[in-house]
Amino acid sequence: MELNTELPEWNAQGVKPPQSKLDAGWQEGDKPPAQWHNWFFHQTYESLKEIVEKSISAEQLDTHITDTTNPHAVTKAQVGLSNVDNVKQASKAEYDAFYDQFADHVNDIVSHTLFIDATANGNEYSVHLPMPSLPDGLSLALKVDADSTGAVTLKLTNEPAKPIKNGNGTDVILSAGGVYPVRFSAVDDVFYLQGENAAEQVKRHADKTDNPHGVTKAQVGLGNVTNVRQASEVEFNNHVSDYVNHTPYASATGTNNYAVTLNPAPVR
Repeated sequence: MELNTELPEWNAQGVKPPQSKLDAGWQEGDKPPAQWHNWFFHQTYESLKEIVEKSISAEQLDTHITDTTNPHAVTKAQVGLSNVDNVKQASKAEYDAFYDQFADHVNDIVSHTLFIDATANGNEYSVHLPMPSLPDGLSLALKVDADSTGAVTLKLTNEPAKPIKNGNGTDVILSAGGVYPVRFSAVDDVFYLQGENAAEQVKRHADKTDNPHGVTKAQVGLGNVTNVRQASEVEFNNHVSDYVNHTPYASATGTNNYAVTLNPAPVR
């Protein structure tokens, strides 16, 4: 920063007064040493010089204020855009045009396979998909919640139930938790299972070991059996012949000397 007046230069460093004098100041009748005066003038000069050297001019300040080259190195995170990539953004008109096309593309469930949960009621599986009509080629990926036990149908919200068949017209077999891609044929009025033939379905079903038909104990002739651990024959016989914990009933024969026969023999 430039000054309009000359800086009062004073190079004689002098001697700093003691702290007591700095605190008390000049008193009437004081005759301060010249070195004290030199110290005060030199410190004043050095302080003013430091202010001048470290200050900026009005022009420099204006230049900084009008600087649009990010002089403080502000980052995108500091302005709340840390997740934004430095790529060209679409205009509003471009976005609107794209969004219309994109929405049409997303909603095209003929070209795309829609993943959807199918809820079983017997062998009729229902999905919530309101549609004014069933378009030919409609493709769905059905996640079913129960095993099928016969001919399977699929019901959309506003449509009557339609059969689900293999490509050769045979019945499909669905298993709980499975996902099955099907496509609607308007000509046949049928949903056809995609990518899996009947033989593959039968093998997958045959390989299941989790009681897929829900067989009960009564159906295998054990309706009266409770689900508890059974004693072995040896354990049972040992229990029966334990005459310490049991009191056996037996007939005694003879005169004065009576004899009894225990069968089975006692366990000792």
